[in-house]
Formats: sequence, C-alpha cells, structure tokens
Amino acid sequence: MNKRLLLAGCLGLSAIVLGTALLIIFGGALLARGAFFFGLSDELLANPPIASEPGITDRIEHGIDPISLLDSRPTGEGNAAAYYIEVVKSLAAREIEAMGAGPPIDGWVLSDEEYETFLEGVRQAECDFSVESLVLNDMPVRLAPAVDIADNLDHLSWFRRFAKAVVKRGEEHESDGEYEAALQRYEATVKFGLDIEEGRESLLQVFVGVAVQKMGAERLRKLCELRGESEKARQWEDYLKDLEIFTGKFKDKTNRLVRNVSLDVESAADRLWILKHDDDPLFRREVLTGLAWAMALARDAVEPELRKAAESDPDPYVREAARNALKLGDSMEESF
Repeated sequence: MNKRLLLAGCLGLSAIVLGTALLIIFGGALLARGAFFFGLSDELLANPPIASEPGITDRIEHGIDPISLLDSRPTGEGNAAAYYIEVVKSLAAREIEAMGAGPPIDGWVLSDEEYETFLEGVRQAECDFSVESLVLNDMPVRLAPAVDIADNLDHLSWFRRFAKAVVKRGEEHESDGEYEAALQRYEATVKFGLDIEEGRESLLQVFVGVAVQKMGAERLRKLCELRGESEKARQWEDYLKDLEIFTGKFKDKTNRLVRNVSLDVESAADRLWILKHDDDPLFRREVLTGLAWAMALARDAVEPELRKAAESDPDPYVREAARNALKLGDSMEESF
C-alpha cells in the first residue's frame, strides 16, 4: 500500500511539474507575442534606431583596388572560379583516396598540377562561383549566394587551406632567394582572396576572402622591404590598412544586424529597415533569418514585408531567401 501511495504521489508531482512547465512555455510565448506586437509600432518601423546612423545602408567598399598594385595583371577571359573549384575537387579526392591507405595527405601542400590549375584561375579577369557546381562528401555545396542557414559552405575551408599552401610555397622560394617566384605566389594569393570576396556569396565568404588577401599582402609588404622597394612596400602597407578599415566596418554591421540574437522590437525594426533600404543584397539576404523569428511573434508587421521581398526584390537570391524565411517563420509559429 505504501509503495502504491508513493508511486501515485510521484506521478502526481510529475504531472504538476509538467503542467507548470507547459503553462510557462505557452503562456510566456503568448505574452512575448503580445508584448512584441504592441511594441512594434508604425513610428518605430518608420524610424528604427539604425536609421539615425548615417551611411548604415551604404554598401561597404574598399578604398584601394589591389589589382592596380599587382605586377602580373589578370587578362584571361575564362572564369577563375572554375579553376579554383577544380583544385578543391582534386584535393578532396586525394584526401578520400588516402583514407585507410597510410598517413593522411598533407592538406597544406598542392601537387604541381593543382598549383598550375590554381595559377590559371588567378590569370582570369572574372570570377563567378554561381555558375559552377561542387559536391563534397556526397553533399552539394552552395556556390551561388547563400539563401538559407542550412546552406553547405564547406568549400570555404578548402579555400583557406590551399591559400596557405600557396603562401607557404612562396616563403620557400623567398628563403632560397628566388624573389620573383615568391612575388608571383604572393600576388596570386591576393588575387585569389579578392575573387573569393567579390562574389559576396555569404558573410563567411567575405571574411575568408579578406583573410586570404591579408596573407598575400603582408608577405608582399615584407618582400618589398627586403628588396629595398620602399614605395611599393608603402603601397602594400596602405592596402593592409584599407583591409582593416573595411573589415572593421563590415564586422560592426554584421554584429549589429546578423549575429545579434536579440528578439526585441528594436532589432526587428532594424532588420526590416535593412531589408527595405540597404543597397547591398548580401545584407538584405542575411537579415531574413532574424525576421523569420520575428514573424513568429509579430506576423502582421513582418510577414507583408517578407512577401514583398519574395515577390519584388531586384535580386533573385534575396527573393529566394525571403521565400525560405517565410517557410521558416511558418514552421516556428506552428511550434508555439
């Protein structure tokens, strides 16, 4: 009898705890929905905090064009991205072949054939990743602009790896006194980084592209100093400073709008402002995930803007990302 009473008491206590938890969760969600909705006023939507910051919706650009600093100017008429993707495919295939057959391949070393493919890519004046395709580990990689938080961007880690391999080879040439060969490798790294960044397929791609440019530009600055080319060294120093300024502005805007996980009326109003006014499609795409969360709490205010973006934004990838955000918002609302 005592055991039965004890079991009944435990079950009753569990029911009370579960019921209280559900009440807190659903009651809190409803309360948050009401507080959020009533706080997202027309006045705030028209004048969010971010609207008072001059230039916040301007596209952030470099002040210096690094191509003008290169001794070897790219003149090819092909697509540089096609060559870079071939290097990734080759490296990934070599890594798979090496699994279980001995020591793993040195991920920081390119074969002669891979290196020549890379250099041929650098010689091309244009670079468009969106027209290429890539599958890694049986998973398609998103090379066109990212439109979903689940997009596979594994190619970017490979880009960093073989950029470091190219710089390493340049350092070896420099140690052997082969300065022209080293110069070619470092300049190729800068061009590669610029090609990665300029596509603006994702925030991560921009940051990786800038990091690769810094690798090459820093080595070029030091090499020019070593050779007594003070004016050229100063130009590369100026470019490194330009990259720091660019990165600072880009990171500030990213942290404010995209990596800010706050779900409050001010951040929602800021994101809607960017979606409607920013001239950079990258940031219009990137604020959409946050707006999907906001839609679950303030559908009447947010959903019309997402639908408008999905139908009429001038950028096709923003339209695609807005459609994905609408689906995400619907699924999150169903969970409340």
